[in-house]
Amino acid sequence: EKLEDLLFVNSFDDGSYIEATGGYSQDAYTNFLNYKKIMAENGHEVTAEYDKRLQELAYYNLLMAGPDGTKLQYGDERAGSYNTNRYPELVTWYGDHEIEYIDSRGSKGTMPEWSSRLFMESRTSYLRSDWTKNALYLFTNVRGGGQHGHSDDNAIIAMAYGRTLLNDAGIFTYTNTDPYRIWGKSSRAHNTVEINNTTQTIGAAPALENRGTVHEFRTNDSYDFLSQSTISTPGYDHQRTITFVKSGFWIVSDLMTPQDMNKANDYKQIWHMPPAAGITVDKTDMTMRSNYNSGANIIVAS
Repeated sequence: EKLEDLLFVNSFDDGSYIEATGGYSQDAYTNFLNYKKIMAENGHEVTAEYDKRLQELAYYNLLMAGPDGTKLQYGDERAGSYNTNRYPELVTWYGDHEIEYIDSRGSKGTMPEWSSRLFMESRTSYLRSDWTKNALYLFTNVRGGGQHGHSDDNAIIAMAYGRTLLNDAGIFTYTNTDPYRIWGKSSRAHNTVEINNTTQTIGAAPALENRGTVHEFRTNDSYDFLSQSTISTPGYDHQRTITFVKSGFWIVSDLMTPQDMNKANDYKQIWHMPPAAGITVDKTDMTMRSNYNSGANIIVAS
């Protein structure tokens, strides 16, 4: 009973992971899988509730990566990529051929009829154009920080055609006094809005009152629409609305509402690209762009 309970302590009701990061969820999931295997080897079954949560958490983990398996570097997660066919047991146990398809990146199983998903309990959203390795993909959250989390509410990570175009800094070190750690956890190190040169507050996990609000989530074959707000900016409401036109672009709109309407404020809408992007900025037409010699590039136009 104690071992089985750990799965529910470490995940929300919709199967999303309790901590605001990607890598730790993958590691914890291995233990949950092994527990079910050991029970079966000794002639015992887990409960139906355990099976259901184990299956839901698999979806969360598989979506917590780009279309080609690239790690998001969300929260305290290092760079790298995930292998295919990580959860073959789930096909045997549950006959879930959608998981098989996502896990194999399309080489086996049944392609899901959906492509984008919101995990409401953890306030994490995954917007993607299709299930190919070259799909356009965007991740965002208003999770409110938490254990292993960063000040990254309303931040986005964008990938397309097998390339990370707008990136998260990820983790440098766990030494809290290290300048890289301080910067890497800050709002300035993420694709969000920095208010008056201050960083967002980080709530404790798994305190649900630290989560933001998802006002609307809509998805279909042509576009996705997401509107959400964070509570991690005391004195200000930061509502970010994302319209994802699946033929090739995202529209990101920020509405900043201060409690003190008479105070002058400084809002910085921040964008990060990997070092190899060779960013150039045109102040005349208010654009910044990547300049890779081949493959995908991105234009950020204000």
